[in-house]
Amino acid sequence: DDSGQMHFEELREVLRGAYPGLSLQDKQLSPAHLRGLWRALDADASGQVSVQEFMVFMRRHGQAHAMHRLTSYSMKMRGLHNDSAPRPRHV
Repeated sequence: DDSGQMHFEELREVLRGAYPGLSLQDKQLSPAHLRGLWRALDADASGQVSVQEFMVFMRRHGQAHAMHRLTSYSMKMRGLHNDSAPRPRHV
């Protein structure tokens, strides 16, 4: 809604909704875990999450979940490799 604040329903829509949402089903993220995520994001219990609250949460917890790392599939598709031997590039 361009307010700079996120309400629980907006988070739920992003996580549960179809593309561009994540389409997470209850078996992937239970309603209780969704509520827990909300409580963790809403640090001041205001009922809305500011950009600052979201960024503080991501800095504290995001790295532990490897959200920034490429998967082996992504690395393969981009021509990146885990091994130390250089691979020839096709021209």
